[in-house]
Amino acid sequence: MRHRLLLILALGSLLAAPAAASAAKPPAAVVADPEISWVRVGVVTPAAGQSSPLAGRVVVRVRVLHRPLGEPAPGARSVGAVTVVLSRFRGERDYTVGGGAASRVVPVLAGPLGVVYRVVLNPRQSAAVRSASDDGALRALVLVDQRTTARRRAPATGNAISLGDAKAFAIGLPLPADAPPLLQRRRAEAIVAADAGGRAIVERVRIPVSGGRVLELAPGDPLDPTGAPSPLDGTLRLVGPDRAVLAEAPAPAGLTLAVRPTGAPRGTLAWPVIELPGLEPIAAGTARITAPRPR
Repeated sequence: MRHRLLLILALGSLLAAPAAASAAKPPAAVVADPEISWVRVGVVTPAAGQSSPLAGRVVVRVRVLHRPLGEPAPGARSVGAVTVVLSRFRGERDYTVGGGAASRVVPVLAGPLGVVYRVVLNPRQSAAVRSASDDGALRALVLVDQRTTARRRAPATGNAISLGDAKAFAIGLPLPADAPPLLQRRRAEAIVAADAGGRAIVERVRIPVSGGRVLELAPGDPLDPTGAPSPLDGTLRLVGPDRAVLAEAPAPAGLTLAVRPTGAPRGTLAWPVIELPGLEPIAAGTARITAPRPR
């Protein structure tokens, strides 16, 4: 069915409208509007001798810069959602030819975080988008909605919109990794950012140990896009339950993060025996972490 983009623009205005029923509650946080850094429309094009079930499919990647939350309530949870509408511009009108949506749980951080969202079109839509691109008539509308919630608090939202001409370029294999920004299980956690070019960078890892203590590291190292373990460097800190730093030392060799590039987003944190000044050695181990489901 063909839809006018005017209806989509109206949807964008609805996303920004607050819920009157929850206006009396304090907000879950102060959400600054996110920023759409770029929109890339690509066609999966395997090289000679390669094959992929996604060959010929259109993949839309959108990098969004999420800004820090202000005054987050305890237990605040933030989810970013992207809606993509690709259209053919013809006769002074836009006709929808493809689209979709993607969402991710966004970690609550003190600094901005780049996140890449990915939408894969079905074969019929992909063919229509390729045709519109070849004719020079392709346009891309992107809506971003960031929603933050907390118990006994009113939801807080931030929005962004982008509309412009687009071109579908070839994408080779393997596809970019596009790791989720947050992977966790219990108190183990990894935060992965996307830099300006879309490359995945490990921002922070947290590993729980005995007595409520946590090992923390902010490596800033690139994540291996093939899913191989990526070595993590930097200063490793042992933090107590009261957030006091108990000890610190350079991260040992063998501290790694691996994130599966396909299928369900899962990762593995692995560490060797860790020796910190004045403390008993911490045993080697692994932690399986997954991306929380947006709700």
